Amino acid sequence: MRDAIVYSGSGWESCNVMERLSIALTKLGAKVLYCDNPVSRLKGKPPEIHEVEPGIFRFRPTIFGHRLNEIPALAAGQSRMVSKQIVRAAVKLHLRKPMFFYPYTGRLLPVCSEMKRRGYFLVYTCMDFPQIELKGHVSVADLTLMIQRAAIDSVHAIAGDRAVLIPQFGPPQKNGVGGSLSVGEPAVLQKIPHPRLIYAGALQNRVTLPVVRAILETRPQWQFLYFGSPDNLSLPNSHALPWMNREELMRVIQACEVGFMPYDRNDPVQNNCVPLKLLDYFGVGMPVVSTPIVSMLELKNEVYVGDTVGELTEAIECALSESAESPKRARRMEIAREHSLDKAATLLGMILPINC
Repeated sequence: MRDAIVYSGSGWESCNVMERLSIALTKLGAKVLYCDNPVSRLKGKPPEIHEVEPGIFRFRPTIFGHRLNEIPALAAGQSRMVSKQIVRAAVKLHLRKPMFFYPYTGRLLPVCSEMKRRGYFLVYTCMDFPQIELKGHVSVADLTLMIQRAAIDSVHAIAGDRAVLIPQFGPPQKNGVGGSLSVGEPAVLQKIPHPRLIYAGALQNRVTLPVVRAILETRPQWQFLYFGSPDNLSLPNSHALPWMNREELMRVIQACEVGFMPYDRNDPVQNNCVPLKLLDYFGVGMPVVSTPIVSMLELKNEVYVGDTVGELTEAIECALSESAESPKRARRMEIAREHSLDKAATLLGMILPINC
């Protein structure tokens, strides 16, 4: 059984695609070296390699600074620096013929080329609508895993049969879908009344803020929750929550009434996304309201869909009135189980050269 290096470009706490991929790989018996996004040496020495979950060892490479990657020659030098650190960490962990997994890496793509030069088997995980540097990311890979159908034609044109479409990864499981959670609401919610609509992520440029604003202004009793920096809504019923670990996140989700995904359909990236948060919502059976992005079209029986202010307001009202005994809740949880990391591991076992 081969081990794995997962170069995330993010951090373990995000519990995003690469983090869930890491867990799925351990279910196959792999030992995983999980690499955070590199940090500047000016910020001090990062923690030593340590085990964050059984079989997953977290490591953070260092560079002189991300801004230096704007200069190609310096980017190449820093990439060689990062690659050497990753290889040393892999040797320290005694990894067995590790495969190297990576997402979109931007200016640090030369890290992947350097790992290829060193003889590693590269697996690119294409999570989003085809990015600007898609050809570079796919060309260097021995295998590309595509999570959304919008990437199929573009990736196949480059990689041919070296590309495979896979389902989105569901929520990590402990005792049932969604994990074993502590009792009671998190303290961060105690001053926020019900009903609560949650967008389990950062708003950034992903959602249609004017539409959200109009909805919240006409329904001041509805509370809108999200994570990260405060937005420009500046409304008393809009609440920015601090980032938190996955267990706390799931407690927050369970304490809300509706999963809200008002993605901006005018942006092709958002219109074609396959949201992880949908499966987190489904994992606890909660009603979900979304704009009709492509991945929602086949889920109209499980998701309340609307495009305009009026349609989304009506969809939220329907979601809030959904009975706790509605068969839709059981169906949502079933869909989350269909995307479980156990099933993902089985599929990866058939796709990857794990025994070479």
